[in-house]
Amino acid sequence: MRKPEDRQVVIIIIALLFLYAAVLATGVAMHQLLLHVAVVNAVAGTLMISYWVWDKLRPLQRMTEQREIIVLSLEGLFVAVSLYAIITTGLNYWLTVLQYIIFTLHAVLLLLFLIFMLTFKIKKLF
Repeated sequence: MRKPEDRQVVIIIIALLFLYAAVLATGVAMHQLLLHVAVVNAVAGTLMISYWVWDKLRPLQRMTEQREIIVLSLEGLFVAVSLYAIITTGLNYWLTVLQYIIFTLHAVLLLLFLIFMLTFKIKKLF
């Protein structure tokens, strides 16, 4: 039997995967996939950084591991690239490819995390 918190995390991950699928479908249908992908990438990165900051505000958690810094640096870079793509409306080919790579990376990681959550029991995210 899973704890209610585990079920909530699984439900949130499934909702996020549906959101990614909906963004992909509406972006393709409206021929504005790059803009939709860039917005989702910027929001996902910002939420991840916000979660980490909120988690570090708790008095019990003061240690910062190197892997956290690496992941947060990458997410900060993803947010910056996504905001640049939104501002410049994606006129660069490399920017379009990079946005699709970031979008795919986020979606695959969500799917892997869902599989991990359904397979193993974890006590905390980091």
